[in-house]
Amino acid sequence: PTPPDRLPDALERHLRRRSAAPPLRKRRVTLQELIEQIQQLALELEKKTPPAPPRPRQYTRQEAAQQIAHLAHNENLTEMAGQLEAFFPTLKLHSPDWIDLEQLLDWWARATTPDSGPTPQKDRVGIFWALLLLSSQSKVELVQAEFYQDLKIRPLL
Repeated sequence: PTPPDRLPDALERHLRRRSAAPPLRKRRVTLQELIEQIQQLALELEKKTPPAPPRPRQYTRQEAAQQIAHLAHNENLTEMAGQLEAFFPTLKLHSPDWIDLEQLLDWWARATTPDSGPTPQKDRVGIFWALLLLSSQSKVELVQAEFYQDLKIRPLL
C-alpha cells in the first residue's frame, strides 16, 4: 500500500471509466399507463392560460420628459381634463358603467383629430393626469384591483 499523501504510480491503471448516464431500463408500458399519462398532460395543458396580449411599446426617457414638460403647465392639464369631462357623456352610449383605460384611450383616439394637440398614441400621459385631476374633483372614480393591473374608470358626471 502507498502512503495516504502519495498517489500510486501509473494512476490510469487504477481508474475505471464510467458512462455518462446509467443505461435506461426498458420495460413495456401498458395501454392504461399510456392513457393516464396522456390525460395528465391534457389536464396540464388546459390549466395553462394563454399569454397576455403584448403591451404597447414604452416611451423613451426623452419622450416621457417632453410629455411631462408639456403637461407641467396647469392650463394644459385643466384643458385636457375639461375636454375629457366633455367627452364622457358621449361614452354613456358605449358603456354605461366601468370603462377600461385602454378602451377609453381607443375611443379618445378615434374621437380626436390629429391637429387637436399631441398624437393620440402619445396622449396617454395627458389623459391619465386629467383622470387624476377629475378623480380629485370627484367627477370620476378610478379603481385598480391590484398594483400594475388594468385601471377602470367610472364617470360620476
